[in-house]
Amino acid sequence: MTKKIDCKIVKDLLPLYIDDLVSDETRMYVEKHLKECSECMDEYEKMSEELIVPINSEVNRKDAEIISGIKKKFKNKKFRSSLFSSLAVAVIFISLFFYSTLYEIPIEYSANNMNIIEDSGKLYLNYRGNFYGSKGFSYSKNYKDKTTDIIYLYDTPLEKLMSKINKNEGKNKISRIYVGGAKDISKVYYGKFNIKDSKDMKEEIKNKKLIWSNN
Repeated sequence: MTKKIDCKIVKDLLPLYIDDLVSDETRMYVEKHLKECSECMDEYEKMSEELIVPINSEVNRKDAEIISGIKKKFKNKKFRSSLFSSLAVAVIFISLFFYSTLYEIPIEYSANNMNIIEDSGKLYLNYRGNFYGSKGFSYSKNYKDKTTDIIYLYDTPLEKLMSKINKNEGKNKISRIYVGGAKDISKVYYGKFNIKDSKDMKEEIKNKKLIWSNN
């Protein structure tokens, strides 16, 4: 390849080279040529000082707009790609966090590990084993009537994982969960419920385990 052809190629590449829009191989080729060619080096310095192209020519102005558009598109695409990747990773981690800490895994009733006890006029659910939390619901037709209660215990994915990591060290731990005043409760059922108001109570207790009755 003759020096004349080299110069022509390098001069065509100079705008992209100045805007850092060339590959590493092309950059090395241009830089090597500039070291050896004073004419192209002068051209490079002029272009650098004049911000790539002079703006007093309509043709050069159009070339400048095209080059500027390429540069912006390249940078915007790279930025969007980086932003979307970061957001995707963040969404995955947030979803995993909420799932592992908030998703409820109901603990099935076990007569060997669960029983209702009365202590000083108060009812407690005694449970042997690990659990994360409990939920309860009380219902009575009016404030003078005794209540019907539902309660259940639950784990979370994170709690179950930690239990396995710790080799179920707390499986024999006894926990006491407060249910309510013994004189105020007529029955206690166990099982996961989806009650939002008292209207669903009768239907809800049909499939629940009766674990205590005051009758």
